[in-house]
Amino acid sequence: MSYEDEIEDEISNLKHQVMFSSNGDEVVEKYFKFKRMIFEKQCRYWEYLNQNFNNEVEGHYYDILERCICFDIEDSLITEQELANILKIDSGLKKYCEEHTDNDGLIGILKYKQQIRKKELIKRALEIVN
Repeated sequence: MSYEDEIEDEISNLKHQVMFSSNGDEVVEKYFKFKRMIFEKQCRYWEYLNQNFNNEVEGHYYDILERCICFDIEDSLITEQELANILKIDSGLKKYCEEHTDNDGLIGILKYKQQIRKKELIKRALEIVN
């Protein structure tokens, strides 16, 4: 197994621990480790990502949502409650989601290169948080 495969496995394991843990402190710790590992991996490929995103933060939040929600498959791998739990932890990700969903996503359309999908799931998660 390559080093990159090992990193991906650890990111995947952390994601599942975050989604299915009931221990609040543990979830926060695991989430920020998950987030940091994604960011470190993205830094290695920023030239590629730069083509699709305006900046590192946009690419980072998009990747977190992609890994949690899986935009490209019909059924989400996360419920709105599980996503709400993550949004409660990460105010930056919550704001990113709000910009893509409030007022038909107008801010997201104007501000970001990549538009997120599965906005209804995200809206329901935001309703739980707010």
